[in-house]
Amino acid sequence: IRDAYGEYTPSPPEPVVPPFPCIVNPACTAEKTLCHCHSNILFVRLMVAGGREYDGPNVIKIPYGRWENWQWYADRISDATGLEPGSFRMIFAGCERRPGDGRHSG
Repeated sequence: IRDAYGEYTPSPPEPVVPPFPCIVNPACTAEKTLCHCHSNILFVRLMVAGGREYDGPNVIKIPYGRWENWQWYADRISDATGLEPGSFRMIFAGCERRPGDGRHSG
C-alpha cells in the first residue's frame, strides 16, 4: 500500500495487553511499566450508543504499532472487545477516523 508517507506494510498483529503480574519482566508493574507489552499501549474509551450490547470495561488498553493505518487499530479494538470490525466508530483528537484514513505514528 502506498500513501502520503510512502510504502506501507502493516505490523503483524500484537497480542492483547496482558494482565499483571508481568511474565516478561517481574519488575514491571502497573505503576511502573518497563516491558514492551505494558509500555507501548493506547487507552481507548468505549462509548456504546444506538442500543448496542457491550458488557466490558469502558476503557480498554490496546497495543500500538508503528505508523499504522486506522484499520490496524480497529482490528486491535475488535480483538480486545469482541466487537465486529466496522460495528464501531473511532474518534481521535475529536475527528472521526475510518479504516482507510492515513496512518498514526503510535
